[in-house]
Amino acid sequence: MFTVKAKLQQTPTSTEQSDSEDTFEQRNKITFVRSNSEPSLTKPDPVSSDSPKFQPSSLNPDLLPDSPYPPEITKFEVTSPTPTTYLKFEKHVVEHFSSLPTKVEEVLHTAEVYEGHLSWSTGYAAVVTLTYCYVWNYKKDHDKQPLKRPDTVYKFQMPICKDDEPSSNKSYDKLPLVCIIPSIQGANPGLMVCTPEGEFRYWEDISYAMTEANRYKSLQLHLRDNDRGIYLTCHEIKRSLRENWAIIFGTERAALYRINIFQSNGKPTLDYTLFPRPGGIMSQLSSYIWQSGNISGGDFGKIVSTTLGIKLGKNHFSGTYVLLEKSLEKWDLPLTRNHTPKYSSGYDIYKSIVQEIRYNDGGFEAEDREIKLLDLEYARNEELILLVSSVPNSNQMEFDETKNVSYFLIVLNIPELTSDNGQYNIVRCIPLKVQSNISLGPQAHLIMPNGGPATFVVFPQAIFLTTIIKGANYNNIVTMRDPINDRIIGFCAEGSKSWHFKDKDDNISQIHVLTTKTGVMSCQLNIAEIKEKSPQNKYDEMDIEDSQAKTNRELKSTLEQAVFRKGEQNVPVECTLSPDFKGDINQVVLEISDEILESRSKFMENLNDLSFQLNERNKRMSNLIKFINNSNIMDKLYYSTRQQIFWDSEKVACAKKLWEYYNMSYNSSRDTIEESLRKLMTNAIQDYIQDRNIKIKPLEDIPRYFFRYRVRDLGSVFTHIQRVIEILSDTEARSTTVLEANAIILLCFDAAFDFRRNNKELYAITTNDSKGSWTYQPELLKVLQRQFEETDVAIRNYTLQSSNKSLYSIDENDNVHSHSIKLEKLKDHLSGLADVLFKLTAQRLICDDIIEKNFAQNYRDQWTDILKKLVTNGMSDKAFDLSETYEDYKSLVSLIMESNLDVNKYIEIYMLKYKEKFAFMLYEWYFEKERYADLLSQQHATKHKEWLQKFLNERNLSGISWIHDINMRQYSDASIKTRHLAQKVKRIEDRKTFLSISKLTYLTELKDDSELKSDQVLETFDEIRKCGELVIAYKEIQDQFIKAATSSNQRFYNEYDQVNYIAKKVISNVQESRPLLAKLFIQCIPRILRGEKVSTEELVGVMTLRDVKQKDDYPFVLLFVSEDKLLPDALRRELLQTIWRRIYINDRWDWISDTNDMSDEEINERISDTAVFHTLLVAQDNEKPLSQWFNPPASSFFASTVEQLQSRFPTFKEEQIKELIEDYKKENIALQHAIQELQLNTHVDHALRLLKLKSLGDDDQLDPMEVEDT
Repeated sequence: MFTVKAKLQQTPTSTEQSDSEDTFEQRNKITFVRSNSEPSLTKPDPVSSDSPKFQPSSLNPDLLPDSPYPPEITKFEVTSPTPTTYLKFEKHVVEHFSSLPTKVEEVLHTAEVYEGHLSWSTGYAAVVTLTYCYVWNYKKDHDKQPLKRPDTVYKFQMPICKDDEPSSNKSYDKLPLVCIIPSIQGANPGLMVCTPEGEFRYWEDISYAMTEANRYKSLQLHLRDNDRGIYLTCHEIKRSLRENWAIIFGTERAALYRINIFQSNGKPTLDYTLFPRPGGIMSQLSSYIWQSGNISGGDFGKIVSTTLGIKLGKNHFSGTYVLLEKSLEKWDLPLTRNHTPKYSSGYDIYKSIVQEIRYNDGGFEAEDREIKLLDLEYARNEELILLVSSVPNSNQMEFDETKNVSYFLIVLNIPELTSDNGQYNIVRCIPLKVQSNISLGPQAHLIMPNGGPATFVVFPQAIFLTTIIKGANYNNIVTMRDPINDRIIGFCAEGSKSWHFKDKDDNISQIHVLTTKTGVMSCQLNIAEIKEKSPQNKYDEMDIEDSQAKTNRELKSTLEQAVFRKGEQNVPVECTLSPDFKGDINQVVLEISDEILESRSKFMENLNDLSFQLNERNKRMSNLIKFINNSNIMDKLYYSTRQQIFWDSEKVACAKKLWEYYNMSYNSSRDTIEESLRKLMTNAIQDYIQDRNIKIKPLEDIPRYFFRYRVRDLGSVFTHIQRVIEILSDTEARSTTVLEANAIILLCFDAAFDFRRNNKELYAITTNDSKGSWTYQPELLKVLQRQFEETDVAIRNYTLQSSNKSLYSIDENDNVHSHSIKLEKLKDHLSGLADVLFKLTAQRLICDDIIEKNFAQNYRDQWTDILKKLVTNGMSDKAFDLSETYEDYKSLVSLIMESNLDVNKYIEIYMLKYKEKFAFMLYEWYFEKERYADLLSQQHATKHKEWLQKFLNERNLSGISWIHDINMRQYSDASIKTRHLAQKVKRIEDRKTFLSISKLTYLTELKDDSELKSDQVLETFDEIRKCGELVIAYKEIQDQFIKAATSSNQRFYNEYDQVNYIAKKVISNVQESRPLLAKLFIQCIPRILRGEKVSTEELVGVMTLRDVKQKDDYPFVLLFVSEDKLLPDALRRELLQTIWRRIYINDRWDWISDTNDMSDEEINERISDTAVFHTLLVAQDNEKPLSQWFNPPASSFFASTVEQLQSRFPTFKEEQIKELIEDYKKENIALQHAIQELQLNTHVDHALRLLKLKSLGDDDQLDPMEVEDT
């Protein structure tokens, strides 16, 4: 197999010129290397698209109601493709042009590395390897015998590259460069080759290969060390006075040479002329000196491409533009070899192009992507067109070439033709909307036949088609079907990279490409058609409808070629849909699907072999959706469109399966069963045709007619099958017919379900909604229900006959169809019908249509009866399987509980078999019957208590046992359990409720009033009181949060936004000054909004950090902390320090300290208004010593260690602990400032004395730990 090297080399070639203008040819080459192991590139799934051998059609009308056959299809005046046409559209065509010679095919299969080359003007092609070059005439006999292989191949020995330097691309680096030289007298062309070391060989006539292979002229260029030739091109210039071509040779180090061929003594001779860059006198004395680097430009980078520009006068005939890796040069090419090329200008265009592409390619960072200049052309409107790629840098870990490489056409002005101060300015940047499922890679080549406007970008695996017409917005791509083994290795076009006359107008532009497997292909672009659709040629208002129909026809033609030609082995290219396609894709896709479904497409053969025809329809349906996926336009299809073509495809798949089953009956022995099948189908379809009043041709094969044209009504046939059964009176005949009807019905439904299971993802069907499917028809539920009943009756009849030996006999020659065999089949059918009926019912129960739901619920209510019949017929396992499959354990439980079975025995069996699934539904049955005590008293409830406990927990019924305790008058146990539940619930109100119930049940258990004074009772009552106060506090905080969230018309799309908005409104000051404390606060907001508890430490933060606090917030949280029995003493001390610290830094002590012009009463009033005074006032009534709840300022500093904080906040990282300490230090600083600068101790002592509490000076009344110096 062949793999493409990372670099794709390009050099121009010669082109033929018409009588009216000069043309040049571009030599392009793509190198392949044979790998010793399997290539890393895997073969992708090709895009499903090709052009069939047919005409584009109009959008076909639907069948008329009274017409059983497809109508005539409108023909359009478009020439039908020839056998060599691969793709044919109104705007572009791809055709086979010439096959590969057999010898060249062998070379391409065996050569280690090779290049391809095409010459437009000479009509010759070449493939060069390391040792030989093979040349042949690919245009010969093209018009007469396009598929004929060329019979003459000229073989030339190549000079051997002597470069022994190690290289990762060693073979590739040694490959000779080649170009075909047009003949002066119009005879056979010549061939020029050269090694990368600069050794040239020139054969004046390729026919020398036959008899005089060594008759060539040689030339050796002495290149600079570490330099190598990489570029060779031949520009044909027939209109010049003395020369017929200009051959340019370039190197990696930007050295340029003109290779001259001239006659000396009647023999061809070679020499060269150097392109001297400006660098002083010394640079012009010797090519060696110039090549040594003594020039002003430094490192120019390698030669990328060249193109001829405008014609010049005097001694120079043409301006020549040279594209290097990051710059653009212009040279004046002389008329003859006797004159030296003249350097005109050189500009660094790379930076401006990078900026322009960055603007057009999503604003990437400069270091993220690498911009590469790939190719250039001189357009006929006197602008330069550059092809540029944007590639992720190689240091990026993830790189998907298909998605990450972008391509652009950069349009530059010509400085000498404008007044732009001699600079190349970017006129336009045209992004190329390259859309392909294969990796195109970062390299490409640009071809503009005769200077455009048609533009072709050639990749090894594809051809991108576009134009430079302003506003045309045309893009398309032709990809190779086998991008690994059939790649493009050469290409050419008339007038590419040559002079152009402004008045020449090509309506059709084309290029030729050489591939490794197909040969030469022609790709044509209809410029006239594209111009007609451009904004400059808008349609008149009266033609809008016609234009829409035309764009739909074009779109349909594309899809039809993709659908009907995919899979043809002789088509090497894929049809693709451009990203900016026009037309109603939904309308077109639906129509193509409909035409395939009803065999109305003109591109499908009307064969008598219906099996083949149905198989083809099935493939075409598959091709349609695969093409949509591969073209990345699935998102442009409405969901309803995807569903419709999904259901259409399903019908074809089911019809295919059913016909195969029906058709097999002809291959079997002509027995009763097979005849019954054919008779049943024929009668049912006949009944359908009569019911629809369809007139068919005389002697029409009725089943074939239905499967060919009426598959849409597949579901309706089952209703008519039911009718056929109903009119049968003979029991045996009816049972046999029921057997065959079951087989038909189940076969179709199984095919439908298999199709959905395997193709939902392909069609992007994201729901289980089957509305629109043939299986969704309402009458099918009735058919299935009725068929189930008929089968049950047939089973009973056969069972009765089997039990009566006198009525049951077996024909020795017909053992296969004995009653016992039929009985087993009917039982299988019975379970299968139940399965399908359950599935269809379940699908309807989840739909949005309330009428459909109610209709399906009627059948859902019968599931228990159906399962009961399965059990009755000895298929308990089937019933259990269905219950498990459809999670219908409710019906199974009802079946057990309401039957004469040994309930406890079967409950135990099914519990062991189905585990929790059955057990939970059993518990639900008890709850629905409100038999709570009965449930808890059952043996299985005790034996499987872990399942019952899990059930109660999952259903939020973990406290159900206390109800049973009350029912059993076990009030003490109920009181204990509800008190425990109160500690577990999250919601404060629920906690209060459970405590109240605990109180009531406890009081009920008491015998006299004396027990009311017990410590346990008082403790419970006190706990209930505190819980009530806590509920009120939570409610106030919750109301504040809700008010903050609803204070404006702000809408929140998630909880995160809502919580942050509340935080901004409630603790904005803390967020700015103490961010880690604010983070802890924010974590509590969602839980408080949900009415859930937070920890005591979190409650302290919520109550003391809000910007606006209620009057009683501080005393409430202070008392709550001091009375919380579950708090460790160390944590209680830390929390009391925090509360008092925040109380002290809350008040305006600077304002209180200012006593100027104030009376003692006014000073006392200010002290009384402080948070310190109010907290002391409220807290003094708690009947606890002052030392247990009061902290003086000096004892309120934060002094916890890192280890203590880590134990309190185990999820915090080390950096977060440090940030938290910093927040607490800020509070310490504020407290220290109040003590030292604002007389805080004096004010606190003042408040204590006003309340007649101990003063700060009464040290003997305080705990020594509270006055430690922090």
